[in-house]
Amino acid sequence: MHNKTKTMAISLASILFLAILIVPSVYADESIVDVVTIDVPVSCSMSATGNTSHNATVQNGATVSDIGTTNIKVICNDNSGYAIYAIGYTDDTYGKTVLTSSTLGSTHDIITSSTVTTGTSSWAMKLASVSGTYAPIIAGSTGDSLKQTGDPDFSDYTAVPEEYTKVAYYTSSTDTGNNATGSNLTTTYRAYISPSQPAGTYIGQVKYTLVHPSIAPAPVNFETAYANAGMQKYKGYYKMQDMTESICDSINVYDEASEALLIDERDDNVYSVRKMEQWGCIMTSNLRFTGTSLSPSTSNVSTDTTIVWYDLETYVDGVCGENSVNYACKHEGIDGNGDDTAWYNFAAASAMTKTGTSTGTAIYSICPKGWKIPDEPSLGASPIFDSIKGGFYDSGSLYGQNNTNIWWTAEVSRGTANGFNGSGLRINSYPRGRGFYVRCNHSYTKYS
Repeated sequence: MHNKTKTMAISLASILFLAILIVPSVYADESIVDVVTIDVPVSCSMSATGNTSHNATVQNGATVSDIGTTNIKVICNDNSGYAIYAIGYTDDTYGKTVLTSSTLGSTHDIITSSTVTTGTSSWAMKLASVSGTYAPIIAGSTGDSLKQTGDPDFSDYTAVPEEYTKVAYYTSSTDTGNNATGSNLTTTYRAYISPSQPAGTYIGQVKYTLVHPSIAPAPVNFETAYANAGMQKYKGYYKMQDMTESICDSINVYDEASEALLIDERDDNVYSVRKMEQWGCIMTSNLRFTGTSLSPSTSNVSTDTTIVWYDLETYVDGVCGENSVNYACKHEGIDGNGDDTAWYNFAAASAMTKTGTSTGTAIYSICPKGWKIPDEPSLGASPIFDSIKGGFYDSGSLYGQNNTNIWWTAEVSRGTANGFNGSGLRINSYPRGRGFYVRCNHSYTKYS
């Protein structure tokens, strides 16, 4: 009896021991790794604050310095900083550096000069850095480590540049946000009036342009790009029809800094245009073309085309109504900003290449040669489309003139075409017979 009991105890111990040995190991066969990426876009802006008037009364034979001030504030998160370039801009003309009178003629213009010249009236500009964490460096000053022999010192009175010239820079980023300190510098001016200068009011302008990073090349705007390409002005403006891919690509300033006026040689209408990062070269005023003959030499068509116009306000069933797809309908008028404009149905906008039930993309249009109705990928939310109201036409009547602004895009389906609604900054589908605005962008533009 005693031995049996002992044997059972040993057996139980053995069983328990074996049970522990056969518990399986745990393995991690798979795993997941989260990758978190944060992109911080480059954002740089320049504004004028704390201005005092740049007006002065100067007696003959006298010099007046420190004529007004403008505080330029730059906020830029580019790690390589920014640069400010300046150029004479009298009469909105790049490179024009005189003070001029609208009544006395150019023979009495006041020239720009770094020094007061006896017998010759002159004016000059100066920059003063405002102290702070991000105080910029004034080009040519003692703190400018990049200064070359002969470079003008813009911390003292200096002639207004005839070409875009770097006048200040900062080589790293500044803070950003609503209460950002940013970088600050002040502009002011001096004038000497000779004893023989006729009485009058003389006006000049200087344009300051922000570029980044700080080592970026001098700004190239429409005026410079056209001139560099050897183009000639027509009636005082460069022609829309002379725009090329290389001209548009060479423009390296954007938005308001690039804005210019170009002329449509078909009817001598003048349009404001800009270089936009998302759209390339695009009109910022509405097309107003009402000609009847389109030629490939001046218009965005493949063959000579004759347009027979009908008026959007003269509604006849089937003609210039919501479902009108076979007639060219337009109306000329005034938009919500008080500017001349025109509304077109889609058949007219497409130069009658998208009529009836044809679908797809309108490759051709009533735009000038080389320009087209924008594709949808080139559109985006932007305030340049949001500000111009004026409404739209539908079956002879104007609607939404105080709160609606719509531009045609190039996309069309069987019964509708797409439009860009500036009030909501979105793409919608609309009946092709309605009357909307048209703006053109350059057909060779490379979108970013």
